[in-house]
Amino acid sequence: MGAHKETAWAEGALGWGPRSQQVLKLGVLLLLLVVPLVYGGSYLSDYFTAKFALLYAGIGLLLAIWLGQHAGSERIRIERRSYDRPLVVYAAISFFSLFWAVNPLQGLETWFTQIWLLAFFLLVARFFSSSRALWGALWTIALTSFVVSVIGLLQYRGIHLVPLAYGHWGNFGVSTLGNPNFVAHYLELSIVLIAGMVLARRRLWEKVGLGALLLFEIYYLLMTRSRGGWVAVGVGLFALHLLYRPQSVRRILLAGALIIVSMGAVGAAVGKGVPTESEQSLFTDALDQVRAVRDRALSSFDPNHFSVLQRRLIWADTVALIAEQPLLGVGTGNFAFLVPAYRTVTRHRAWAELIANRPHMPYYAHNEYLEVWAENGIFGLAAMLWLLSTLWWLAWRHLQSVTGQDARALQAGLLAALCAALTHSLVSLNLQDPTSALHFWLIAGLAVAGSHGATGSARVWVLGGLRRVFFFVAAVPAVVGVYWGLGVLVADYYYFDGQRKYYDFNQPNRASLAFAQATEWRAHDFRYHHMLGLIKMQGRHPVEATRILSRAEELHPNNAPALRLLGQGLYWSRREEEAIAILRRAIALDPLEVEPYSMLARALHDRGLRRQGEGDGDGARASFMRAIDRWQQALAFAPENVDFLRSLGIEYFSVGSIDDAEAALVRAAQLSPEDGLIQGNLGAVFLAQGRLAEAEAALVRAAAADSLRAEWRG
Repeated sequence: MGAHKETAWAEGALGWGPRSQQVLKLGVLLLLLVVPLVYGGSYLSDYFTAKFALLYAGIGLLLAIWLGQHAGSERIRIERRSYDRPLVVYAAISFFSLFWAVNPLQGLETWFTQIWLLAFFLLVARFFSSSRALWGALWTIALTSFVVSVIGLLQYRGIHLVPLAYGHWGNFGVSTLGNPNFVAHYLELSIVLIAGMVLARRRLWEKVGLGALLLFEIYYLLMTRSRGGWVAVGVGLFALHLLYRPQSVRRILLAGALIIVSMGAVGAAVGKGVPTESEQSLFTDALDQVRAVRDRALSSFDPNHFSVLQRRLIWADTVALIAEQPLLGVGTGNFAFLVPAYRTVTRHRAWAELIANRPHMPYYAHNEYLEVWAENGIFGLAAMLWLLSTLWWLAWRHLQSVTGQDARALQAGLLAALCAALTHSLVSLNLQDPTSALHFWLIAGLAVAGSHGATGSARVWVLGGLRRVFFFVAAVPAVVGVYWGLGVLVADYYYFDGQRKYYDFNQPNRASLAFAQATEWRAHDFRYHHMLGLIKMQGRHPVEATRILSRAEELHPNNAPALRLLGQGLYWSRREEEAIAILRRAIALDPLEVEPYSMLARALHDRGLRRQGEGDGDGARASFMRAIDRWQQALAFAPENVDFLRSLGIEYFSVGSIDDAEAALVRAAQLSPEDGLIQGNLGAVFLAQGRLAEAEAALVRAAAADSLRAEWRG
């Protein structure tokens, strides 16, 4: 009976195998459809979160389906591919770099993201080798990109088919992707693929329809003003031309140019009489758009243009980081935690002038190759380039072996799309954008699926009685992916809910509860601890705030705003030595922020008083002199700050620089003549100078302004 049940179970599992492949292919297409369209709306902090959550859960389920289909087999046969070795080497280097990362849990999450995407690539390469599966993926991309483009272009006209995410307003065509550059990350792939589809299809109506979609998406790409996207598409289309090569391409390009010119002439004639919302004709409006595109393109050659200078500053910081740690890097996913320490004062000034009140440090290098080098060292970069070049070489070899112009056009389109993405990755973060990263690895899988890159060798594992155990093991990636995606989603929901309650509704207690719940789901995210510590500080709970902010400092040791709060909390907790060390780090990380200078000066003053009480006169004087330096630095930012001037005068008096104390206090008194503390200290200075009448007058004013202080009355 037991043997019969075992046989029946095995037969059922074997029967599930073919069905599971269909389910797996359908799941891949569903991800291609949903990931670009889903976003958090008014419930999440950014457009990435929901996409990543769906990606984690979806790929985890796909892996479970793939592993589950082997549960009824006696043995598993895995063919070795040419890309296996560089893939494993890259994954291993990326993982081992976590051992010296400052935030290994954040790095582990980033590493798992890489592994999930690489696993997705392997699934596509294994199951999408047929022409039908390939066309299914391409048509899904074409349909989804059309929907994304319609939503985005209508947004430019003030028609919002989907609500903008919280904090976004105006008629910006970000569609469901969240940023014009993220739109370009996606469109540069879809445009090149659709161009390949135009060449591959034989029916005229399909060519016309796909050609219209191609022009439609190119127009949307131009509207995004993404110069990196424009260059990437240009490189991709040029690569498509070189790779496909038949004479028919030239005829198609010539016919396309004639169609565009004809459509433009007809549109100009019709559009002259059609008004727009700005009371201009469509023709005039179109000319304005052309001029805007031209000006945007020319701005690429302006080294001081906003986005150009921004990237130059980020790249300079990144290169400085790499120069210090070129071999091993700082650890996967830890670039953002280390790069702030490498910004010079000159670059701080340039950045402050450029972005004003925006955040002062980037999270990405805006160059995928530099970021990999910074995180995984030169060996990690070499492994990544090895993997990418192997994939490109396999796809190229497959292009040379395919027969038929249709198949050649599709393979050329896949290779050209990879070229477009790798070009844009020189100036952006498209391989970390969940939508474009998913599509990049899909395209890589499709490009090598035909040949598989088989080496002719394989490894076989005999399962035997472990088949049932293997079936349950197959559920592990599904559980991990779903829980991981849910954790990211729920944590970000609470984090964003806390931000709204704190900043928009002035409900710090409720915001504190929300941030605490966010830390329960993702305890390694420094942002949650930072916000929780901020609320505790503003609620005058320095001891608790210090404990929370110390954890934020462990997770992100170079987060200047959190260090400023931590230094303040330590000072209020009467731990001035620790406060001094933290505040010095905060100043080094952001030397243009005035607050830590004044806080550090107060901490140094308190240290001086303590050493004075201990009988260490030299130590006390040294502390007071350092405090004077900090007050002078603070006054360089705010030369008429009364508090700074008064404190500087007191410090000068403490070290016996009576004339300097008088100058600072007189200036403070001119700015705030009713300040009793200024008048009282000015009276003490006059007494020290022997100017008794002026001292008496100042002390009388001090007693009148601040009658509770007995010292003014002598």
